[in-house]
Amino acid sequence: MLYAGLDVHKNFCQAIVMTERGEVVKEAKIRNGKEEIARFFKRFKKQGISIAMEACYAYEPVYETLESLGIEAKLCHPLKTKAIAYAKVKTDKLDAKVLADLLRSNLLAEAYVPNIEIRKLRSLCRERRKIVAERTRWKNRIRHELVRRGVKPHFRNLWSKQGMLWLSGLGIESVNRALFMISCLNKALGEVDRAIDNLAKNFEEEIEILTSIPGIGKYAACVILAEIASIERFGDAEKLVSYAGLAPGIKQSGDYKKQGSITKQGSSHLRWILVECAHVHVTRFDTGITRFYKRIAARKGKQKAIVAAARKLCVAIYFMLKRKEKFRG
Repeated sequence: MLYAGLDVHKNFCQAIVMTERGEVVKEAKIRNGKEEIARFFKRFKKQGISIAMEACYAYEPVYETLESLGIEAKLCHPLKTKAIAYAKVKTDKLDAKVLADLLRSNLLAEAYVPNIEIRKLRSLCRERRKIVAERTRWKNRIRHELVRRGVKPHFRNLWSKQGMLWLSGLGIESVNRALFMISCLNKALGEVDRAIDNLAKNFEEEIEILTSIPGIGKYAACVILAEIASIERFGDAEKLVSYAGLAPGIKQSGDYKKQGSITKQGSSHLRWILVECAHVHVTRFDTGITRFYKRIAARKGKQKAIVAAARKLCVAIYFMLKRKEKFRG
């Protein structure tokens, strides 16, 4: 059995292949193309090879190439890998060697890789969030331009059809350019929404369960599902809470122990959508989570209370998906 470490970059990978004893079989710098990666690793397939790589922004094409070749590829947790294999001297060759050493020693902190459909849904949901954020920036630019020029809006909702017509009729060039950008972003948003709707058909049962929670719509359900991927990978509700970065940090030394603010480690997208949904939930609906929020808000303030409500929502989601039950309130 052979073990390989792959340090993935934007345009190339640094690869090293080792035996179980740590003897180097092959070392090379490979371009990030399907043919190049296949050509390098195919020769080791008969002997049996396992490959380790870090979960970075450029990993997916490389991972999918190895997956299509039937080669076992393991994704490792970057933070945990750095904690085990920290070194003052850091080069691509050393990083690849460290990954291979950790893999053959069975010390690799492996990261979960969801199936292709979940990866596509996750990518689309994250893209949608970025488009909405970009559109909001352009809308804010228009508002600032109106304030700067002393123009008072004639419509409460500037982004309605009438509001947009009024804005374009002002004859302000900077506003018209911003309106053009918003129009383009609206078109892109529509395309992404249609793509999300098509993928969501594969997860109707899970989405139906999640949307039974007041305050969670179809898009929010898709984000939650895409980030969680499989509820079976979490042994209990606290592990899901920790993955969402909503667990309190703990400082301990001897007999001293103190709970701090939330860790914010894990999926920032899951944490964001849970907090957003918690805001809607506690504002519009009277449930156990809302009553819990009000008790915490009275003692510790609204900011801490909304995080606590999001954590409570996360726990509810865990049991609902695990038991395949709808929200009971």
